[in-house]
Amino acid sequence: MPEIIGENVDRLCTVEMRPQGMPRGKIHRLYEAARRKQNGRPLTLLAAEKLRAAVKPGDYVILATGAGVPPWMPAGETDGPVGLSTRHTLAIVAHEGARARDIVAFARRVRARVEARFGVRLVPEPIFWGFPGPDDGLPKDAPR
Repeated sequence: MPEIIGENVDRLCTVEMRPQGMPRGKIHRLYEAARRKQNGRPLTLLAAEKLRAAVKPGDYVILATGAGVPPWMPAGETDGPVGLSTRHTLAIVAHEGARARDIVAFARRVRARVEARFGVRLVPEPIFWGFPGPDDGLPKDAPR
């Protein structure tokens, strides 16, 4: 029964809802490739199994997606040429004039605020090239 539920949840998670004129047909191909790497098992079921094994009673879990998270997460803030997207929670936007060090400094401030308020340490998804060794995902110092 868990496999059947996983199949149906995966199906819901991979529905492509795009504005008219946007390219389609990419999510299903990416999903199928990821699933092949996991021996064909439903991806949501695998994630649930891993969470169940890792999370203990009393632990907190935050699942954030590109679809958005509750309004208490930072969004739409700016600090000069760098800010947070008004459309995507915790997505940093660099406007004209932003420098690498501005982006890294802003990311550190947002991460510190989220960690202080919720006890969650954010780690960036991108890999930073051309910087001194990373400090928990962020470069130690941005080039000048």
